[in-house]
Amino acid sequence: LPTGDTASRETTGTYNAGTRGIFGGGFSGPSTHHDTIQYINIATLGNAIDAGNLTQSRYANAALASDTRAVWGGGTNPSPATYNIMDAVEIMSTGNAFDFGDLYATVYYPGGVSNRTRGIYAGGYNPSDAPSGFKDNIGYITISSKGDTQNFGDLITAKNSYSTFNSPTRGCFAGGASPSKINSIEYVTIATTGNASDFGDLTVARNYGGGCGSAIRGLVGGGSDPSANNTIDYVTISAMGNAQDFGDLTSARQEIGSCSSATRGVFAGSWSPAKTNIMDYVTIQTTANAKDFGDLVNIGVMQEMGTSNGHGGL
Repeated sequence: LPTGDTASRETTGTYNAGTRGIFGGGFSGPSTHHDTIQYINIATLGNAIDAGNLTQSRYANAALASDTRAVWGGGTNPSPATYNIMDAVEIMSTGNAFDFGDLYATVYYPGGVSNRTRGIYAGGYNPSDAPSGFKDNIGYITISSKGDTQNFGDLITAKNSYSTFNSPTRGCFAGGASPSKINSIEYVTIATTGNASDFGDLTVARNYGGGCGSAIRGLVGGGSDPSANNTIDYVTISAMGNAQDFGDLTSARQEIGSCSSATRGVFAGSWSPAKTNIMDYVTIQTTANAKDFGDLVNIGVMQEMGTSNGHGGL
């Protein structure tokens, strides 16, 4: 069996030849939304590979994962329809997703964080719900067993379209809209239940950014402020405080999917304003501008649809 932590196993090639990043769904136009599941090997550069399909074609869902299983919750398509479904796959296999259970509400653009055992979804938006439609719910699941979300607590601010990153102990929710742009970062302790607490602020109020990180450092790349930007922020997850500048994406864009290994963060797809299939990457421990990684199978994978079996929460 492999030995060592995720970073050392990825470096030596004994961890299934590197951490796998996985994306589900997407949106390319009013009549073109996707159920595609696609994956990359984060340790190597290259284009994404088709791995199967979600149970429902949609975008604006939230992704989280253990070291073996990925789960997507919520989402919408331009029918219009909004969903509370959760889909799951075993990350190192290919094939179609299976039904996992139901989210706490019918929403799109929620967010997800996780450690090895527990997944947490929060927030989201449903235009049919008065008065504002923005949600402050936080719900949790046990990733190894199917079932509906259970109540965890509440966000400080009801919001959607924010960015997420996590360590094994702490999950963070950065930026978003409610409906104005937000620069605040909130956090929860994953193993407990309770309301979110204030962490600090991003360098600029924005939503639709991609969030990823290692167990030590969380990153937010791109987003809308309200124009598309290329800024990458970072924080130290264990130490509360405001974000600092990390570098820039290869281009200004928003509605970005993302995933990470213990050492590398990937920002994928966008709307800037055209839909794209580009992927950028950075080395998380350093500060520098992003570089080209490869291309997605489909254009327009949008916001919080990516995760991996080696992210910072593991």
